[in-house]
Amino acid sequence: MCQAAKGEADEHRYLHQLGMVEREAGDHAAALALFEQERKLIERQGLGPLECAVNGYELALSRHALGQEREAHAALADAFAEAVTADDATTLGCLWRLAGDFARADDNAEAAQDAYTHARTHFAAAEDTAAVEEIQGRLAGLER
Repeated sequence: MCQAAKGEADEHRYLHQLGMVEREAGDHAAALALFEQERKLIERQGLGPLECAVNGYELALSRHALGQEREAHAALADAFAEAVTADDATTLGCLWRLAGDFARADDNAEAAQDAYTHARTHFAAAEDTAAVEEIQGRLAGLER
């Protein structure tokens, strides 16, 4: 599929989708390689902050799964900077949710609660009720 998409305007989306498949299959190294390839393509094509933010989310998630914490947090910070510029509520919700997951993994319940609260606010603004309910569950899990 990737070869068929070479040179297409949406080539970065194909790479992104393949990366998500690898991530879901548990091959985080393969996912990371695809997301890094996607990032290069995004930069080469001069795409906007939304594409960079969405890609940054996946880079952060993949690096975190591989235990590359410093790089994961840097990718998340970069993604936040791009997402604020893009002003996309869903992307901001996803990034805040990931920040909460990182904080929870670090046993920092206070930071996780703060991040999940921000995520819920952004998902509510995007009218994504399923995501709001998911975040409610994560917040409830912190109280246990």
